[in-house]
Amino acid sequence: MVGGAGLITSLHFNRNMETDADETAIKALFKHYQHVAGATQFFEDILNPEHANLAFLQTHPLTQGRIDKLLAIQNKNGWSNQVSLVIDLPTLEALN
Repeated sequence: MVGGAGLITSLHFNRNMETDADETAIKALFKHYQHVAGATQFFEDILNPEHANLAFLQTHPLTQGRIDKLLAIQNKNGWSNQVSLVIDLPTLEALN
């Protein structure tokens, strides 16, 4: 019974770490690209029934919860999930 409690604690800790990692990752994605397009794509792909029994997911937060959390962070910050096709080129002054 004690071993089971340790496993539950470990799973909770790992899920919290994954949730924190997701938040850090989406912030880094926005900082680098100024959009978060594709941030949930991996998780949406693994929700496909073909991938439903991936063993590693048992120690991670629920996939739909991760998608919901990433979308909430995106919405809270007003970040776009659309890729911009406009590229800001440096000015001549910036190049000199």
